[in-house]
Amino acid sequence: MAKNLDYIYFGYDRFSAAKNMAIDEILKNKCEKDNKIYIRFYDFEKPCVILSYSDSKECLRKDAYENKEIEISRRQSGGKPIYIDSNILAYSIIGSLNKDTTEFASTTSVHNYFGAFIADAINKTVKIDRQRITLGNVYSIKIDGKPVAGHAQFPTLSHSFFYHGVLAVGKWDALKINTLLNLSEADFDALKASPCITDLLKTDKDIKGDISTIEKIKQNLAKTILELISDNKYQEINSKEKSIIVSNAENLAYSKYFTKEWIEKSSKGIKLKKDSRFCLLYEG
Repeated sequence: MAKNLDYIYFGYDRFSAAKNMAIDEILKNKCEKDNKIYIRFYDFEKPCVILSYSDSKECLRKDAYENKEIEISRRQSGGKPIYIDSNILAYSIIGSLNKDTTEFASTTSVHNYFGAFIADAINKTVKIDRQRITLGNVYSIKIDGKPVAGHAQFPTLSHSFFYHGVLAVGKWDALKINTLLNLSEADFDALKASPCITDLLKTDKDIKGDISTIEKIKQNLAKTILELISDNKYQEINSKEKSIIVSNAENLAYSKYFTKEWIEKSSKGIKLKKDSRFCLLYEG
């Protein structure tokens, strides 16, 4: 399935939440014209809460708006609100739908294909029994039945697929998240019990190599995911081309993703959802 595809590696970068969302939008439009698949990994300049396209601003507690150390943004994909900090590896896989990628027309097939490679990358990192790592409902990846990674999608029928996700390398800050989102008690408890890569590394006696920091683990995971998905056959994006995309994303971020109108958007005929279940824990 899906062999000999043109994978373009965009890089591993650090931007604001708004700019990261803008880059994804620009790459989604670009891939529909050049028939490429773009893979990017990224961090955020400061902790952030990102609402899904259908979330009401009422999912956020008052403290989230008053906390100047937190960025609030909104993405174009579905799901539920997500909190992201330096413990999290974020990534996007964005490609055109054409004669070579027709099997990606289904969101389920996209998750089954790319999610399996990400699960394999987790396995290569922590070296546990591969059967403990499974693909869950609503595009999650689980370890021992508990979510370690979550994904959302924003496909355009017959034009492009869009799959982005977050992977818990360090522990979720459940206490902080609970001050920002209206979590249920069940979600709060589940979040505290969710697995992360560093916990597995500390307890697994077969780990080889000196992986001592979260940042190093994230870099290694990104490299492994990229190589597995592309079968180590990828091209790095041209530096000039990337510079233009980043510059255009800066403009788009300020005209759209940073704006109060986008973040707190009116429903415009769509009933926005006030159920603020944490995105990683949402199973439909």
